Amino acid sequence: MAGRNDRAIANALTAVAQALQGNQNQQGGNDERRLERFMKQEPPKFNGGHNPDDAYKWLQEIERIFRVMEATDAQKVMMATHRLTDEADFWWDNTRERMIAVGTLMTWNNFKNEFLAKYFPADAMTKKEIEFLKLEQGSMTVAEYARKFEELSRFCPHINAVGAEGSKCVKFEGGLRPEIKKAVGYQEIRNFAALVNKSRIYEEDSKASSRYYKASSEKRHADQNRNKPYDKSRVDQEGKQKSANGRETSGGGNSNPSRCFKCGEIGHHVAECQETKSKCFRCGRLGHMANECRSSTVTCFRCGEPGHTRPQCGKPKRGPDTTPAKGKTKQERGQDTEQGKQQYSVRIERARKGRREGKEGKPQSSSLGKSLPIQIFQVTDES
Repeated sequence: MAGRNDRAIANALTAVAQALQGNQNQQGGNDERRLERFMKQEPPKFNGGHNPDDAYKWLQEIERIFRVMEATDAQKVMMATHRLTDEADFWWDNTRERMIAVGTLMTWNNFKNEFLAKYFPADAMTKKEIEFLKLEQGSMTVAEYARKFEELSRFCPHINAVGAEGSKCVKFEGGLRPEIKKAVGYQEIRNFAALVNKSRIYEEDSKASSRYYKASSEKRHADQNRNKPYDKSRVDQEGKQKSANGRETSGGGNSNPSRCFKCGEIGHHVAECQETKSKCFRCGRLGHMANECRSSTVTCFRCGEPGHTRPQCGKPKRGPDTTPAKGKTKQERGQDTEQGKQQYSVRIERARKGRREGKEGKPQSSSLGKSLPIQIFQVTDES
């Protein structure tokens, strides 16, 4: 009896050992398949270093994969630490031994706490919280501002707590640009999704309205300029260039040089004349005025030859038509006109003096009687 009992006990122990071995083999196969599915999600690696943003982002990506995978806490720790490299891998080896030594369970929350304490310390959390509290829209669109708002609000857990949605809306609304805040603030929207949506719609409508009025304004200016025969800025530039070259500054296509009323030469105006002596408009010589002229010979203003006047001249013009009023600035025309008035006054005074002398019995120069009307006609024509 005793021998049979011993054999039965031995057979039972053998069966239990085989069952345990089979369970271990099956568990190992399940872990390998789960790790294979985890790697198909392309989880990122983390090599350590002081980079809080990268550390927090890596942890968020790993948890995003775990949301679609069934795994125990121990399996999550095993798969996550499989993606640690370099300095982070050395850190985990030391941390795991310390946790085993003190009897800390290998749960996912315990791993997160150890990881954040090392790579996302309290001062980094404080900086993110301050950045959230100071966040404003600035040059961002409403959509960009909302995305940044949601990203940083994770570091202020109280803003996402139950019953805190009103405070979240107040914070978001306070950071909007003044024109958008003015449009949505009076509505007192306390649903965060609705507040973001209405702010975005108002911003897009404002931009569309601005583009419309800008296009209408440009079209209106284009229509106004379409009927203009010339570009004012271009004509002004060409006028300045012509003035610098001694040519006319106004339009009309006449490029003839102007005549100086002081020396009688062509190519400059009175204001530009370098001649110190005045020219006689009777005989054409320098050094005296027409009222001081002693010569009895007149000079033709058409051909420049003495002995006859312009109406009696049958020769072609000596040069191009140089009407003073053409091609001159307003100041130059005023100077020429004043000069012509003075010359005209001199000739009228001489005519009166001649008539007085004739009444008193003094002989009057025949050339003066002939040339006076012609001289007056010439001055009025040129002035």
